[in-house]
Amino acid sequence: MPLSTHVGEVFRRLRQAKRLSQREVARLSSIARSDISLFERGKQRIYLDTFERLCVPLDRRPVLLLIETEELAY
Repeated sequence: MPLSTHVGEVFRRLRQAKRLSQREVARLSSIARSDISLFERGKQRIYLDTFERLCVPLDRRPVLLLIETEELAY
C-alpha cells in the first residue's frame, strides 16, 4: 500500500477521534471537503503545504502525524 494511503488513514482516525467532520476540517484549513475525502481514502496525493494546513485543525505537527503513519505502515 502506498505511503499516501497510510497517511490518509491516520489523518482520518485522528480527525474522527477529535470528532471533526470533513466539512469542519475543510472550513478550518481552507481545503475542499472533496479533496479531504479523496486524501483520506488514498485516492489523491497532497502537497506538503496542504498537508501542513490539514494538520492545524488536528492540533498535530506534521512530523508527528508522519511518525504515527510510519508506526502503522511498517
